[in-house]
Amino acid sequence: MSLVGRLLIAAPNMFDENFVRAVVLICAHDENGALGVVLNRPTEIPVVDHLPEWVEAAASPPVVFLGGPVQVEVAVGLATSQSVIEEWTPVVGDTGLIDLSTCSPGSVIRARVYAGYTGWGAGQLESEVDRADWLVVAAHADDPFDDDPPSLRRRVLARQSDSIRLYANYPEDPRLN
Repeated sequence: MSLVGRLLIAAPNMFDENFVRAVVLICAHDENGALGVVLNRPTEIPVVDHLPEWVEAAASPPVVFLGGPVQVEVAVGLATSQSVIEEWTPVVGDTGLIDLSTCSPGSVIRARVYAGYTGWGAGQLESEVDRADWLVVAAHADDPFDDDPPSLRRRVLARQSDSIRLYANYPEDPRLN
C-alpha cells in the first residue's frame, strides 16, 4: 500500500539523529522505495539567499528546511497551485512536488524549499513501519506549510483520535519525567 500523502512521525524509540522527533511527508512510494521530506526542521537560511525568485511564494517562515539527510545540496520544492502545473507531482490535497528550476514561482500560491530529502530502498520503509519506528498518520493539506514547524509534531499527534495522541506530550527524555 502506498504511503504517499501520509505523515511519518518518529516514534519515541527512533534514535537515528536524522529523524528524532521528525515529521516526514511521504511524497513518493512504490515497490522500488520511498521519498519524503522532513516538515519540522527549518534552518536559519533565508530562501532569498539561494533562490531569490522563490521568496515571494515561500510560505512563512521563508527559510530553507532540512528535508532529510539525502543529497542536502539538492533543493526540493513543495507547492500548492490553483492551476495545472506541468512540473507538479501530487502529494496531498492541492500540494505537490515541483521542479524549482523549471516551475514558475508565479504559478504557485505558496511553496516550501527543502535541502535534501529522506529516502528508502525497496522494502526498507515497510520494514521500519513494521518495527514501529514510525507512527503513520493522515496528513492535512496545510501541514507542509505550517507556520510553526517546531511544534508541528505535537499538534499532529494531538489531533489523532486513537492512542497515538498520547505521544503528543511524550517528553524528549522520559528519564527526566
